Amino acid sequence: MTKQTTPIIGVMNISSAGRIEMKATETPASVPSRAARGVRLRITGAMKPPTTELGRVRGTDYFADRIRHPENESAPGVFIFRCSGALLYFNVENVRDRFFELLANRKDDVKLAVFFMGSVPMTDLAGVEFLTELHESLRERGIELRLAEAHGRVREALRRGGFEEHYGPVEADQTVATVLRKSGTTP
Repeated sequence: MTKQTTPIIGVMNISSAGRIEMKATETPASVPSRAARGVRLRITGAMKPPTTELGRVRGTDYFADRIRHPENESAPGVFIFRCSGALLYFNVENVRDRFFELLANRKDDVKLAVFFMGSVPMTDLAGVEFLTELHESLRERGIELRLAEAHGRVREALRRGGFEEHYGPVEADQTVATVLRKSGTTP
């Protein structure tokens, strides 16, 4: 006699501490393959969050994707980077690689790098370490790093992780335009 089994599928969540939590539940036989595809797509998306270089939309203080919209203006000597996802232990290497790839594509001598954090909902200790190492690496190259639009939850994680000891205070309400004005740069 064959033993009957009930398919089990898990619901995966990433906790605020960056841990992956899995809850197993019984499901109808038709669901597992669709659910497994959904989980795989979600994991893949989290591992390689969308990243891009930003430029100012002509005549505004709004900054948007320069790769999709090359007409968006870049300021000479300024590199503005956006990551649209959490900075977590399993994706910071991909984000780091993409940051330096886009920076290397710049033809001018970059002196200011602005990391737009408005699309980063959270970060763990690895994300804090990544930003600290990025700050140090850029400083060695003569490039100043500034953060823009970091959410409160992210600012708290940066404080707890010791980022401010190297960088200085991570301030609220720092739009890209504000950061550029404070540095004396405008596109």
